[in-house]
Amino acid sequence: MRRRAILRSRVRPGHRARRRVRAGGKLAVGRPSETLAGYRALRERIKARAKGRCEVPLCRTRRGPFDLDHVVPRSHGGEDSDDNCLWLCRRCHEHKHRHDILISPLGDGRFHFEFVMRVL
Repeated sequence: MRRRAILRSRVRPGHRARRRVRAGGKLAVGRPSETLAGYRALRERIKARAKGRCEVPLCRTRRGPFDLDHVVPRSHGGEDSDDNCLWLCRRCHEHKHRHDILISPLGDGRFHFEFVMRVL
């Protein structure tokens, strides 16, 4: 309980906590066997593929912040590969998690996008 209070006090409202890195360059959260350099290389490959823009069709935002998103989450067996990762602007990333945008991998770095319209 005390640890949670300490962590909350360090994070400003509206900002995401950054991942902590252990000594030796290993990621501390969720990727115990992968190096930080390997994860950064994946981010740079995906960013280059997207040409610095959001990869959701009809969005093409050029201004950040951007997120590296796993189409199939690692918790559901997704991998850190070019065929499972997208470069999304923060707005599209939020829409994906609210299920307004449905994304499925087709392989070879291609993805199928479905846009859900909600009626009030």
